[in-house]
Amino acid sequence: MKYVDAGYAICLGVLFLYAVSVVVRRRRLGRADALRATTAAVPGSAPVPTGPKPPAVPVPPGGPAAAPLHEAARLGPPLT
Repeated sequence: MKYVDAGYAICLGVLFLYAVSVVVRRRRLGRADALRATTAAVPGSAPVPTGPKPPAVPVPPGGPAAAPLHEAARLGPPLT
């Protein structure tokens, strides 16, 4: 009987942690949207960039591992 209770306690704990992470994510995204809307509403302001920044050094189509060894060394560590 104690194993069943422990299983329920673990499941409820995991569910609680997931709910907290969802609430935190929602609040963070809400603040980001509010900031973006405020910034976009200011006349003369630059548009807010979206998406990831392109890498400073072009990466070959197959990734750094597909480049020759000397070229992979120039590219630096893999982007993961």
